[in-house]
Parts: sequence; structure tokens; C-alpha cells
Amino acid sequence: MTVFFKYAAAVAALAGAAIGTSAFAQGDAAKQSFVRNGVEYTYTVEAEGEGQVLRGSANHGAEPFRLFVRDDVVTGTFDNHPVRFKLEQVKAAALAAND
Repeated sequence: MTVFFKYAAAVAALAGAAIGTSAFAQGDAAKQSFVRNGVEYTYTVEAEGEGQVLRGSANHGAEPFRLFVRDDVVTGTFDNHPVRFKLEQVKAAALAAND
């Protein structure tokens, strides 16, 4: 869970990118990126089963991640550490990061 808190705002942004965006729902795998707190995140989003997968890395490839978003749950790995949390936690972390 430490990894989640360390990268909560970035994971929130990544998971948020996969939610409610029709292009992602159609399986658009174009590489995207953003910078948060000086760290660059590069990723793709693809439809997989009844959810969406975000694959990419942070810190120029040094910290890989794979996040599977389905219903209200995000599972996967970030920097080779397992993560599992509800989207409610992501939204709360994003709000806290913006305060």
C-alpha cells in the first residue's frame, strides 16, 4: 500500500484517464504522457475484457506499471509492486493532492 500513497496523485490521474473517455472505451492505444511533480508518466490505454488496461512507465522507464480498471476497482502493479484499491480511494487521493 506504500506505493499507492507514494504515487496516489499520479495513479489517480492514470485511472481517471481510463474512466468515462469514449476513445479509451473503443480501445485507442495511442501513447500518452503527462508530468506530475516533476515525474513523467507515459502510458497506453486498451480495452481488455470488461475493463481497461493502462500500461506504461514513470521516470523514463525506470518504474513500469500495469493497471487494470474494472467496475470500481483498480488492480495491477506499479514499480513492480502489487496494487489494489477502489476508485473511491483514487478520487480521495486526487482531491487531497489538489488541496
